[in-house]
Amino acid sequence: MPIILDNENMAVFTAPKVASTTLKQLAYKVQHGESFARHMENGKPVHIHHIYPSVPFARINRAKFADMRCYALVRSPLGRVISCYGNRVLAGKALQGFEVQAALRKLGLPLAPSLTEFIENLGAYHAHSKVIRWHLRPLTVFLGHDPQFYTRVFRFDELEALTALMAASQTAPSAPGHFQKSPQTVAPVAPGARAKSCLHSMFKDDYAAFGAWFEDEC
Repeated sequence: MPIILDNENMAVFTAPKVASTTLKQLAYKVQHGESFARHMENGKPVHIHHIYPSVPFARINRAKFADMRCYALVRSPLGRVISCYGNRVLAGKALQGFEVQAALRKLGLPLAPSLTEFIENLGAYHAHSKVIRWHLRPLTVFLGHDPQFYTRVFRFDELEALTALMAASQTAPSAPGHFQKSPQTVAPVAPGARAKSCLHSMFKDDYAAFGAWFEDEC
């Protein structure tokens, strides 16, 4: 489900690697008056994504949102891939599992790829890593294919404007920092022809639906 702020009659639709943790943390603070803290319930850890789970757009009842202000935050495929590479490949070691590495060896792919190698072979890394597959599902899986559904679509560089809008109902509004920053610094790249082709092939529906809002179209 999207983040729903009932007092503001507002719904915010998120996707992995598009500041979803930041938005969910802020929503919790707006609704509960305090920051969310990971904790245990019945012996199991509870994360902010358990409170606000990401659900495919196809599973929501669109009629429920007919009278609500609906907002979406989007990010270019290149931006999402760079974020995933730093946060999940370098810091999270998503390609270090035995089964993943065995599959990559059979394909002759680098087990510790550079960013360019990761982008150029994204289909294979996506296919053999559950972590990569989840975090790089197309935006349209979570946001749908029709920008007209939304009151406003925010570019990723407009994140501050969206968090200010969400925090407006707080007595002393304050937007949180970016919670999912990777400890690994990843220098941006200018993708070559092969990398561009891979991005446009894997995220063709995202380019079609939200390309006008991508901050670093390639």
